[in-house]
Amino acid sequence: MLPRSVSMPDGMTNATSLADLLGPLAEVLDAADTVEISCNPDGRVFVERFGAPASCWGTLEAGRTSRFVRWCATLSETAVTGDRPILSGRIPGTAHRIEALLPPVTDGPCFSIRRHRDTVPGLEECVPEDVPRRILAEAIAARQNVLIAGATGAGKTTLLNACLGEMERIAPETRLLVIEDTPEIRSPFGNSVALRTSDGVTMDRLLVSALRQAPDRIVVGEVREGSVLLTLIKAWNTGHPGGLVTLHANSADEVIDRLSLLATEVMTADPVPVLMQATDLVVFIRRDTGRPVLSSIRAAVRDPDGVTRLEERYEHPS
Repeated sequence: MLPRSVSMPDGMTNATSLADLLGPLAEVLDAADTVEISCNPDGRVFVERFGAPASCWGTLEAGRTSRFVRWCATLSETAVTGDRPILSGRIPGTAHRIEALLPPVTDGPCFSIRRHRDTVPGLEECVPEDVPRRILAEAIAARQNVLIAGATGAGKTTLLNACLGEMERIAPETRLLVIEDTPEIRSPFGNSVALRTSDGVTMDRLLVSALRQAPDRIVVGEVREGSVLLTLIKAWNTGHPGGLVTLHANSADEVIDRLSLLATEVMTADPVPVLMQATDLVVFIRRDTGRPVLSSIRAAVRDPDGVTRLEERYEHPS
């Protein structure tokens, strides 16, 4: 039921379907191998399927694109206007993520849809190579803290979900606390709690709350703030090891610099020693022709003099 302050766009009702709005493109969105759909301001639509690069599917008329965006906004109890031309959220009735924009910030209406996979791939599907898969499985079993890094769209959350499946296989009794901005992490555990940020509740506040809920392990969707990173490090160092977290980084070499930059938001001393003490494994993932590729794994190694450094455990041959 729509709130009184939000009205359905002209020509649409609550019964309007994705097929009515998108036409044949709705079938593409429904296909299990679809990864991403992007409609550009010129109307051209590009579709990325699993294991293949994006290719041009065809075109959408500007009017159809605009109606679809406004329909998504309305059923999400919000609105897109000239003053508020950006929509970030989910396609109503689905778990697919959408980022849409209308003029004047673009020449024409456009959107990008990240399709939510119907099933969670296992670790074997996500990491087909034996060596990196074994390293990851051993780290999960040993309750090591694993940081998964990569660029936007590389498959960080997909790999994290696969790691959770492995975690559930070896320790199904685990109580898991999940913290994220948008619902992408899929817990296989019966004893789990999913916490999500809102306008008035930050990720840092949720993390503090999670620590009070007797978690065995804590998973954080993506660290973007120094305060969240600092709280997570404290959790990992005070009886809550075995966590998983994702981080945006463009290369494996950039990970520590990215962490340090976040940490300096809340720390005046050199943050690297603290970061290294808390992090056991750094995994970097990249996308190669539409398929996620585990590029490298680096393990934190403590020297006899107390200095911690990252040591290469695996590097993809290509």
